[in-house]
Amino acid sequence: MNKFLNKAMLAIIFSFFANTIFAQHTTDGKFLFKMWLFLEHDNSLSKYSTTFPVKDSSVFNLFITKIDLKLDTLKSIGFPNKYIFLALTFNKAKGTETQESPVFYEKKTSYLEYIDIPSFCSRYVLCINKLTGTSFRLQGFTGNDFNNLFSELVNRDDTQFSTKNNITIKSFLKKYYVEGIDFKCIYEGLKSNNNLRKYSCLSSCKKSNQVIWTQ
Repeated sequence: MNKFLNKAMLAIIFSFFANTIFAQHTTDGKFLFKMWLFLEHDNSLSKYSTTFPVKDSSVFNLFITKIDLKLDTLKSIGFPNKYIFLALTFNKAKGTETQESPVFYEKKTSYLEYIDIPSFCSRYVLCINKLTGTSFRLQGFTGNDFNNLFSELVNRDDTQFSTKNNITIKSFLKKYYVEGIDFKCIYEGLKSNNNLRKYSCLSSCKKSNQVIWTQ
């Protein structure tokens, strides 16, 4: 996906919803999750293409109003409380009971083909800074924002920390933890310039054998 178009689409979406979000003085994790799913969604070739010819505000509105997501909050260690880790989980661990789908579609609409969510994976994971509203894709998406998350942690200026820029990648991999996330695999995979397919942590939910693009 073209990075310039991504930024342009993000700007358009936030221009529509900024007033509502800031008026609430809170960060809506489910909204941000839907926003990323919409950005990575491929245009449909269905018979309704004359009604929704492009990825536009009408299709985005379907994501916001016609689906609901059951998101899990993951346990984490080392991260300030302002960070929350949300997961859209399709498959539980082996030995557990089969769960119902975490995605609920509004059955009244005829345009479900426009808002299907690829699930060739175990889950999507999104990290959200609740104070700033920034979000970071960590698993399942077609892009991975670990490098941006690490950069934000390194450059943070929280009053509870007496020092700044005191985090190295070595110390991060040793002290920071998120349930089910292999940060070492993600870091090494993003750093690698070839043979990305050996890094299962970088698999996309779009296809079972698809690897994400690197930044």
